[in-house]
Amino acid sequence: MLSKKIKRHTESHEQQDRWVISYADFITLLFAFFVVMYSISSVNEGKYRVLSHSLEQVFHKPTEKEQEVKLLDADFLKKTDELAKIYLELSQELQAWMIDNKVSITATEFWIEINMKSNLLFPSGVAKVNDSAYAVIEAIAGILKGYPNPIVVAGFTDDVPIATPMYPSNWELSSARASAIVRLLIDFGLESSLLSAVGYAQVKPISDNRTEEGRQKNRRVVIRITKPSDHQSGQNKKSVEG
Repeated sequence: MLSKKIKRHTESHEQQDRWVISYADFITLLFAFFVVMYSISSVNEGKYRVLSHSLEQVFHKPTEKEQEVKLLDADFLKKTDELAKIYLELSQELQAWMIDNKVSITATEFWIEINMKSNLLFPSGVAKVNDSAYAVIEAIAGILKGYPNPIVVAGFTDDVPIATPMYPSNWELSSARASAIVRLLIDFGLESSLLSAVGYAQVKPISDNRTEEGRQKNRRVVIRITKPSDHQSGQNKKSVEG
């Protein structure tokens, strides 16, 4: 009889204590929730932007032009081993600037072009290199100095005339900007014999100069990397058009 009373008392005690287990589980889940919320609130901005860009690429429906570029890139990767390697290295190294829409890269089986917005490289109306330009040019040079590929640096402007003692026209300004980037590439270790500079002023626009957005796109510097065997051949006759 006594044993039955003890058993009932024990079972009753266990039933009353079950709420402690549920409460402990709840507290654990609540703690985990706040840890997750804190992590989200303190996420690194750069990682968030990379994640955002990746999600955009996943859910973005490509236009016909984008699909054409992807097909071109895929074909290029199959045909040109060395240029493909350079292209992949540049795409990885310049990712942050590409996400910021300051830099873009295009490629064919004969050349790679790095298109850089002018405001990343220069103050308005001059060819003095911005401090912000050094990091991106150093990153480019760090990859290209391991290869014997010829490199053409081309400067472009919008169609707004400039007339200063140093730059009488956009021809002088675009040429001076291309030369400034060439000098910087040499300073970062590229072989000078592989480099050349050319200015195109406003004659090869890629956007409408009637809008400010279009003019910003037209103000640019393009670095073209070509195949060594094609540098003097007819394959590379077409001038840089950005």
